[in-house]
Amino acid sequence: MHVSSKTSFRRVIVVLSSAVLVTGGILLLKVLLKSEKIRTIKFQLQRGKSSLLLLVRSLFRAVVVFVSKIFMNKQKSKALEEELLIKNTEDVVNTLGNMKGALMKLGQLASFIDDGLPDNMRETLKQLQNQAPPMSYELVEGVFIEQFGKTPNEVFKKFDKVPIAAASIGQVHRAVTFDNHEVAVKVQYPNIAKTIEADLANIDLTTMLAPLLWKGLDLKSLVDELKVRLLEEVDYANEAKNQQMFCEFFYKHPFINIPKVYFEYSTSNILVSEYIKGSTFDDLVNWSHREKNMAAETIYRFSFRSIYRLKAFNGDPHPGNYLFHGNGKVTFLDFGLVKLFNDNDLKLLTDIWRYALYEHDVQKLREAVEDAGFLMKNAPVSTDELLDFIDVFVALVSKNEDLEVTRQYASEIARRVLFGRATHKEVVKYANIPSAYAILQRINLGLIAILGSLNATCNWRSISEEMWPEVDGAPKTELGRLEHDWWNSHKQ
Repeated sequence: MHVSSKTSFRRVIVVLSSAVLVTGGILLLKVLLKSEKIRTIKFQLQRGKSSLLLLVRSLFRAVVVFVSKIFMNKQKSKALEEELLIKNTEDVVNTLGNMKGALMKLGQLASFIDDGLPDNMRETLKQLQNQAPPMSYELVEGVFIEQFGKTPNEVFKKFDKVPIAAASIGQVHRAVTFDNHEVAVKVQYPNIAKTIEADLANIDLTTMLAPLLWKGLDLKSLVDELKVRLLEEVDYANEAKNQQMFCEFFYKHPFINIPKVYFEYSTSNILVSEYIKGSTFDDLVNWSHREKNMAAETIYRFSFRSIYRLKAFNGDPHPGNYLFHGNGKVTFLDFGLVKLFNDNDLKLLTDIWRYALYEHDVQKLREAVEDAGFLMKNAPVSTDELLDFIDVFVALVSKNEDLEVTRQYASEIARRVLFGRATHKEVVKYANIPSAYAILQRINLGLIAILGSLNATCNWRSISEEMWPEVDGAPKTELGRLEHDWWNSHKQ
């Protein structure tokens, strides 16, 4: 064989070998991708199975209670019903607490939004607020080694192995830096993003039924928005940026405190911020009515000043996310679920309260509700039906006078949001939750429930008017005057 022939032969062999390797690599990649997809589906099914089994166990206990009412006397049946209710709640806490993720968040929400829950059930569910089953210290070490290549005791001068709080996304440990700063270290649970994605994928399955019940509900856009927000929540680098934004905005505020972020210790899975000592929400409920009112006013002011002045909403109003210091001073924690608004988003909202509260123009109010996307345009719903439906949502600020927010009032709003179809069928059929305002529903489902838990009494209208940009009302409360002075200096 000539040299040139040998060379050509070698080239053919090299080309064929390369083709085989490339083809084999592509096939292997496809297999790996397929197997990863299968693993994802299996994990999704596992999450769904755990939820389904929880539902089956709950239904079984409900059947036992129903049968007991037939075969037992009233007293014994009542005792059995209470016993099984406690078991049911403990089952929910144990299952969702260990599952973490989006499903645990639902359990947290249920623990304080509805006054219809029995006290013992509510008390048991409260364990999900900040005392869920923690991960082991070995797993915490693993997260540190992955992020820093060091153990917690190498990163910090002192690191407490036992967490001070454990919730749906991560748990918090107390630590001391080498320059003697006391810090709170939030460590994310391994694979929590995968967990939330599986939960959200299971929620996707429910969207197929939406058009049958709600003609106006754009459920896909709503779910997509919630996915984005919830998946942002597992990015601690994003949360650190959010927290710092709020910290800088409320700098030197007289009664709103945001812990400083230590960026040099923070990563996408670890968030380190200033450690703040304070009383819990459970402590607050036993304080004087004045103290509870002032704390509630601060929480309300924080939410709405953030929305209308910072153009951002911290979307997780939750009893475990506050520390209380007396005289209305509150420290706010957890900035993973933050929604930013543009000028048009806020204009559409302000148009609604302008026509509802000031101009009292029902036709323009309806147009504003439609323009914002809360109701289908030209929906076959009378304006009176619409006004009756939204009345409960504006009642808090409808009159310029003191109003007590009770548990019953908060529960009524939650039920109107969640089960309005039962009482306002035609309106809800054509109603929508625009994706831009999806996270704002946490005001109706979270913030109002917190005010109700405190039986807070304030002139919510006058407080709101201080923050509504086109009103700029004068302060009427002690905290309002302090905030007014801060705001004037803050703007300079």
